[in-house]
Amino acid sequence: MLWRLFKTAIFSIVAPGTVGVLGPQWVKDGGSELALVVRVLGLALFLMGVAIYLWCAWDFAVKGLGTPAPIDAPRRLVVKGLYRFTRNPMYLGVSAMIFGQALYYGSFSIVVYLLAIVLAFNLFVRFYEEPTLRRLFGEPYDDYCRTVPRWLFRAKARDLAALVLLALAVVVLHTLSNGQYGFHRDELLTLNNARHLAWGYVVYPPMTPFLGRVSLELFGTSLRGFRFFAAVSQGLVVFLTGLATRELGGEREAQLVAALAAGIAGPSLVSGWFLSYTSFDYLCWVLVVYFVIRLLKSDDPRWWLAIGAAIGLGMMAKYAMAFLALGVAGGVLLTPARRYLKRPWLWCGVAAALLIMLPNIIWQIEHHFVSLECLKTIHARDIRWGRTDYFLPNQLWKSANPVTAPLWCAGLWYLFVVPDGKRYRMLGWMYVIPLLAFLVARGRDYYLAPAYPMLLAAGTVWGERWMNSLSVRSALIARRTTWRSLVVSGLITAAVTLPVAPLNSGWWRAADQINGGNFNMQIGWPELAETVAKIRDTLPAQEQAELGILAGDEGENGAVNLYGPAYGLPGAISGMNSNWMRGYGDPPQTVIVVGEDRDFVDRNFTSCELAGRLTNRYGIRNATIGGYDAVFVCRNLREPWPVFWEHFKSYG
Repeated sequence: MLWRLFKTAIFSIVAPGTVGVLGPQWVKDGGSELALVVRVLGLALFLMGVAIYLWCAWDFAVKGLGTPAPIDAPRRLVVKGLYRFTRNPMYLGVSAMIFGQALYYGSFSIVVYLLAIVLAFNLFVRFYEEPTLRRLFGEPYDDYCRTVPRWLFRAKARDLAALVLLALAVVVLHTLSNGQYGFHRDELLTLNNARHLAWGYVVYPPMTPFLGRVSLELFGTSLRGFRFFAAVSQGLVVFLTGLATRELGGEREAQLVAALAAGIAGPSLVSGWFLSYTSFDYLCWVLVVYFVIRLLKSDDPRWWLAIGAAIGLGMMAKYAMAFLALGVAGGVLLTPARRYLKRPWLWCGVAAALLIMLPNIIWQIEHHFVSLECLKTIHARDIRWGRTDYFLPNQLWKSANPVTAPLWCAGLWYLFVVPDGKRYRMLGWMYVIPLLAFLVARGRDYYLAPAYPMLLAAGTVWGERWMNSLSVRSALIARRTTWRSLVVSGLITAAVTLPVAPLNSGWWRAADQINGGNFNMQIGWPELAETVAKIRDTLPAQEQAELGILAGDEGENGAVNLYGPAYGLPGAISGMNSNWMRGYGDPPQTVIVVGEDRDFVDRNFTSCELAGRLTNRYGIRNATIGGYDAVFVCRNLREPWPVFWEHFKSYG
């Protein structure tokens, strides 16, 4: 036994020691200083992972008469100890060690490393370890697999595991690809708001800044860390789409097809690589749909509580959730689901939604529903710029992946025409009513994107049944065509929507144009702060002591506040959105103005001089900065600061 324990110790140092300890140490970044309680939790999790591994290794040596090494595996099947609860506690222990270090160091790169390791563990267990154990131990191992879960769940474990792996792959894809450029202009807005938590903001509800604040606390200002929850949201969209397909009666292949089809939609890919309210709006729509399917399938009215809670959370992410709520209401009235109007659970769901929304409603009342004024301004701008044109045609190629159009059209057919789909017809109205509402209101095409996963789920269920009616050869051709089309189209869409193209390449320029300038709006922000700092350094010491930085846009404002502290710059002030409410502090005597033009500074100051221009080392024109690349040093405001500030308010 001593020899087995010695071999176990050597293997543990070489393999789990490398993966669980040395690997995280190699990949960790500078991290961020987390709260003491988080660091203590991380240390406790690491020690728990070590204890789990050592317990399992001891059982392998003593009870299994072997070691954890694949070349010297136990000669007896180990089903005692922690193996009574899960078939793979050793891998869970190593994962806990890695995650504990991620918390302790505040390192997002260790989190990315963990995701890759978990994916590798899953593949190794499914395609090597389990077939090997089945060959070695035969029926006893099959009996063990039937009674003990692979990880921590059992319900249709194989189907769920496949969906989990696909969702995990989506998260890994985004976290590995989203750190190449820089913070997006809208993320700089969210960073500012995340540092000033409230129950509402001018431009959106509080969920996105709240999650941004959590990211800041966990990962500091790491770009990948800040975007982590956006990646997770789209992983969950993929997972929930697969679950919705299963609830509608789809088998494993249909679940995977629907999940993949949802994941390769352009808006989903974009929502996964940068932190935006659309990321969580997308997730909440799909969550509402999943709960509605569970309601219609089980006829259990208690699901209205979950539906109401999901709608409430969606309204705390983006007010566009109101259009889906309208679809839910219309679906109830236009289908046999109207029977729920007589039951208290539906109204309990309404109460749950209102209760979740209440803090934001109170905030809006206190601030005179300022978000409505902001939304009207932005909507008028979108109409003026033509952003709401071609709403219907764009549904075919922008709101979902173009290749999936036959699937979601089949979903509409299934829900409205096929007798088997009548039970779920409410879902059809949950698409049609928001479609018509957005069309009448002149919404932008991507607003309806979160509605397509439910149609894809319904369409793949119908498609699976149709394929089962074909000959073997025809069905095989149809399946191959479907998978190949999804993979090829997914790769093409990812290539032009994910931030992976080399800067300034022809590929990058094409992708940036397709994405409406979202890529160029990530370039040049550190250089902006550096330029402002150099201009500050040219001023006399007395003026530096009373200096203010006035920003015209959220981008310039956020860039100074994010990168400025490294140069000792004061926080920027701006009249855009919620920044206006935060005021200007002590009135500055000298002001560096960024993001405004010569006409603005001459109109508001008696003395202004051009001090520099904004550039970046790539020579890329940032659309947010646009023609406002001049940086001015201004003195002597023409009006008192309170009067100037009153008319400086803007939305964008």
